[in-house]
Amino acid sequence: MSRPWTTAAILLVVATFVAAPSRAEGEIALFLGQRQLDDQEWQFPRPEPDAPPPLQTFALDSQPQIGMLLSVGPEAWKVRMAIDLFVSQDDDGQFEARLYELDGGVRKFWGVWKDRIRPYAGGGAAFIKAEVRRNLSLISTDTDDLGAGLWLEGGAMFKVRKKFSLGLDLRYSTADVTLFGDKLDAGGAHGGLLFGWKL
Repeated sequence: MSRPWTTAAILLVVATFVAAPSRAEGEIALFLGQRQLDDQEWQFPRPEPDAPPPLQTFALDSQPQIGMLLSVGPEAWKVRMAIDLFVSQDDDGQFEARLYELDGGVRKFWGVWKDRIRPYAGGGAAFIKAEVRRNLSLISTDTDDLGAGLWLEGGAMFKVRKKFSLGLDLRYSTADVTLFGDKLDAGGAHGGLLFGWKL
């Protein structure tokens, strides 16, 4: 098991045991949105030092993204433990990129209008694995790397039914990875819709 998924499993087990002595609350939410990376960094092929740029480049900076957000902790806590997973991907002709992100940290909710609206903010550590593949005729070249960094977020959940909520999530993460010999930021800006269910 790779390091990010081991960390996720440890955090989930710790959250379960810590929450056990008292009444726990939790919420899980499906994220559907977009990841926006630095458009200059995420262009391929990467130019060689002191060489003119290639005649054609393939931009992989705008990636559709799906994810899952988990917030859990004892009812008495003012904050919740946050464990979030994301996958994003982009394919632009000869190049294909895929990013896997695991975020762990804390998330604080505030109740407005009898908890019908719940703004929140969160942050913590981010672990991102980046993979890029070049497809040229019958030959494929792969490169990948794992980086660690930070994430921050803000958003709001809107109660639709007793246990079901809709929401908006905006976050920024950062983690450096090395692909084809170049250092890139694999985090970027994230934005999307949430479909939440109270556990």
